[in-house]
Amino acid sequence: MAKAKAGVGFQEILRSIQIGHYHPVYLLHGEEPYFIDAIAEELESKVLTEAEKSFNFTVFYGKDSKARQIVDTLRRFPMMAPYNVVILREAQDLPPEEFEELSTYAQKPSETSILVICHKYKSAAKLFKKISSEALVFVSESIRDYHFAAWLSEFLKQQNIRADGEAQALLSEYIGNDISTLFKALDKVKMVMGEHRVLTTDMIQSQIGRSKEYTIFDLQKAFTEQKLEAKGESKVAKEKKVNASRIGVFLGTQTKTNPIIMSVAVLYTHFNRLYQMHFLRNQEDADVTKILGLGNPYFLRDIKQAFRLYSIAELEYILSTLAEFDLKAKGMMGSKVDDSELYKEMIFRILNAPQLAAKRPAIFEFEMD
Repeated sequence: MAKAKAGVGFQEILRSIQIGHYHPVYLLHGEEPYFIDAIAEELESKVLTEAEKSFNFTVFYGKDSKARQIVDTLRRFPMMAPYNVVILREAQDLPPEEFEELSTYAQKPSETSILVICHKYKSAAKLFKKISSEALVFVSESIRDYHFAAWLSEFLKQQNIRADGEAQALLSEYIGNDISTLFKALDKVKMVMGEHRVLTTDMIQSQIGRSKEYTIFDLQKAFTEQKLEAKGESKVAKEKKVNASRIGVFLGTQTKTNPIIMSVAVLYTHFNRLYQMHFLRNQEDADVTKILGLGNPYFLRDIKQAFRLYSIAELEYILSTLAEFDLKAKGMMGSKVDDSELYKEMIFRILNAPQLAAKRPAIFEFEMD
């Protein structure tokens, strides 16, 4: 059996499994389920052949298992195979009183068995205070939003995938910090990536994004593009230009996937960042990125481009308008109006903010629930 290393990471664990270095106990626990499942699946596929699994491979589920049954299975000698493999899935559902016997086994495990404990969504450290020095303990931490951009950049490098800041930002926008969805998406993209392994925005849009549909992020970009066009600064080819009102009509017909309340919240965050940017223009980029809560520094470029297109008075009017539409969407300003009509009116008022702001000052508080 191979000795465990302190701070061993996900990729290193997979590599050790692939070259046949195993541990008698794998304690896989933490918030992010993807890494736990991936390690367990790698062990399931690599340690034993399909023929050897017939008598030497057992899967238990926490909710329906007893520690005594699991330990008895682990104490058996393998039959015509190098190891007896036992995987305890959903260990977080195992009754607390059952962990004592399992913990005792983990302190002195069988040399001919491999126990894989999959304890998801929370730590199991308190349940296994003492564990064999031969065991491998892996804490599967979720990737926080503010760390995801850096993590994604490093992960793509490890996968020998080249992607510029725009491609990484778009991938992050489509996927969020859902690791499971990310891996599935990359599997799709790899099929068209070719031997050079270069990830482009076109690949992401065609293989992952909904290229023929619009999202609230497309609307957000359209507001900036129409402002640039009005100032004669647009660099987007005519055939690629998208009208904000047209996007609003589309979103208004797809309110199940684009509920007005969520769209208002996204737009409010965007325009609030533009508003804050007026007071942060002399700050360092790294500080501004952190203050504005941008997951990827690439997004700061868009913020810098957009904020100068709006005056403070315009942004105060837009934020007030969005606060008003948040209340309307929740039915708190009289009768509930159809979402498609709310989209149309909201977009009209944002597009015409310069004129409307002069006639009708902001009347709603900016902060939204």
